[in-house]
Amino acid sequence: MEILKNCPVCGQTSFVLYAKCQDKLVSHDFFEVQKCNSCAFLFTNPRPSKDEIGPYYQSEEYFSHSTESKSLISKVYNKVRDINIRSKVNLVKNELKDVESILDYGCGVGLFLKQCKLDGLKVQGVEPSNEAREIASEYSISVIDPDELSTFLGQSFDAISLWHVLEHIHDLDEKFNELVNLLSPSGKMFIALPNPDSWDANHYGSDWAAFDVPRHLYHFTKPTFKKFIAKYGMKIVGIQPMKFDAFYVSLLSEENSIMKYPNAFLKGFISNLKAGSSMNYSSLIYILERQ
Repeated sequence: MEILKNCPVCGQTSFVLYAKCQDKLVSHDFFEVQKCNSCAFLFTNPRPSKDEIGPYYQSEEYFSHSTESKSLISKVYNKVRDINIRSKVNLVKNELKDVESILDYGCGVGLFLKQCKLDGLKVQGVEPSNEAREIASEYSISVIDPDELSTFLGQSFDAISLWHVLEHIHDLDEKFNELVNLLSPSGKMFIALPNPDSWDANHYGSDWAAFDVPRHLYHFTKPTFKKFIAKYGMKIVGIQPMKFDAFYVSLLSEENSIMKYPNAFLKGFISNLKAGSSMNYSSLIYILERQ
């Protein structure tokens, strides 16, 4: 385990315990989510190091890279995923009318890039999983390991996306800086993140599934994300809700409930309703451009 001595956003050194969460997926160990006393950023600390994190992803229930439907939850997940892929592609094309190229960091098996390619875009994937990269290659999609990202320096992409990926990256400053440098001057970034200020997060507390410790290293709110990206000369120009996530996260959070399906539907509905004008949905897509 490694212990962070400095806040990943503001660099200060004073933290307080925010929540103690259990890894219910793999190890069943408990991990602390700490809150920076200076900027209020939430992050998992201590955490497995980059070399230690691999086994925490080894679960049949962790199907973000899966293309096969097994359990009922994964069937629902895959169906909603297909709908979300189409909406994500449409979002990118609506935000960037002349978009020609896109880099997707943490592309998994490449389903999003597959659709982008079918829509005529030049695509590039980045993915740490060897297995996922092999599957993506079946779609004739170029996918590299994150450590190879520097080989693209000097090139630029109209769009760069990270769909529920930023919260997993150990070397956060290094990788985000590399990505910003790969963005064209008029390009935009699209970053999806869980929102710990959502109603479902407050309702479930330490049992909120989107804390997903220790795989989720960081837990961005709108204010702390804005502060983080400002360090790299980026600003938020739009926020879009991911309304399906409230139901999915609630379902995972209700895992031990005998009424988990009706409860999850009800809690997801309430969360989306409560989000309202505050835009504090369970998950958010941030649209970024240079300041």
